[in-house]
Amino acid sequence: KNKLTMKEAAVQALVAKPLDREALLKAVQKIGYKFTAKKPLNSLSTLLYTDKAFKNTDGKFSVGK
Repeated sequence: KNKLTMKEAAVQALVAKPLDREALLKAVQKIGYKFTAKKPLNSLSTLLYTDKAFKNTDGKFSVGK
């Protein structure tokens, strides 16, 4: 069981600097988030593109203020 939600892990990973999807996926997994999906990048992408907390600038995501 994950201690953090996917969103919490993504926000934590993006605090330091904006990341592209692949780098963010690695960072989220490094934090300890375990994906159950066969294609974790798809799950992460859905979160990034649907949640207004995330900003996309030239393919790099950051946490909006």
